[in-house]
Amino acid sequence: MEFFNGQVIGLSKIATGTPSGFCRAVLGGNLSFPFNTIQKVGIAGQNHTRKGLQIPTLRFRCVGVDKADIAKWFPTSAGVQVATFPSFLVEVDDGSAGKEFVLSDGQPGPCAISLGEGPDAEVEYEFEAQFATVTQQAVATDAVVYNELLNHTRNDCTVQFDAADFNVLSWQLTNGLTLGPVNACNTKLADHKTFPIAFGITGYQPSFSATVSNLFEVDDWDADLDTAEDITIALENGTGAEDITFTLGAFTYMSPEVPLEPEGIASFPVQFLPYEGQVYGRVILA
Repeated sequence: MEFFNGQVIGLSKIATGTPSGFCRAVLGGNLSFPFNTIQKVGIAGQNHTRKGLQIPTLRFRCVGVDKADIAKWFPTSAGVQVATFPSFLVEVDDGSAGKEFVLSDGQPGPCAISLGEGPDAEVEYEFEAQFATVTQQAVATDAVVYNELLNHTRNDCTVQFDAADFNVLSWQLTNGLTLGPVNACNTKLADHKTFPIAFGITGYQPSFSATVSNLFEVDDWDADLDTAEDITIALENGTGAEDITFTLGAFTYMSPEVPLEPEGIASFPVQFLPYEGQVYGRVILA
């Protein structure tokens, strides 16, 4: 009888057979292989099924990610693919049983970066990516690797709107990235016919949401025109090489709310979308 636990399941980047750390720790997620099974019901009680197009999808939540890797999920120029997107190694490997999966020819999908309100809150990352090539390996072929980044707590975080503090209690930055498979009727190898040839970016709409402790620019709520804000999220933990600054250029706020809660510190939600103009290059990492 085989069984596994989280201590023998791992994830890291891999390039030319050499694993490297993508994050400090993976907190959860999954690797899925939806088959998009074709199923058609016919008369006389007949049922027809075939395997459809597989969409290998990696989703995971983690802490401690280098800004160069984060930037892959926030393209700065319009295009159908992000260059040099990394391959990943996922292992279910107790040393004698299991399997290793190398995911390559991939592209970034949705991403969310968030900081909660709690006293133990720290920045967490949720990533999704899809891959056109999946290679299975025997156990113990490679070993996953993790980095040693400190990550960033709420004590390391400063959020400003147009270079001014605005009493932000929590926040989330999402990339709004969508992907589509490219599945042309080209020559394919045996046992790879159900995989797409590639994935391409089909949409990009980053957004930012936050809760603040006061009425955010309430005097402008009844204005006829919307206004743009430059938002900066600075993450500094005392190690300069790990500093990350997200600059959101010209975002406009929408849907402010007034909470009606009997207890606790009031949190006023507010949301932001890119102001008019080119959407690419509106989120810059430095």
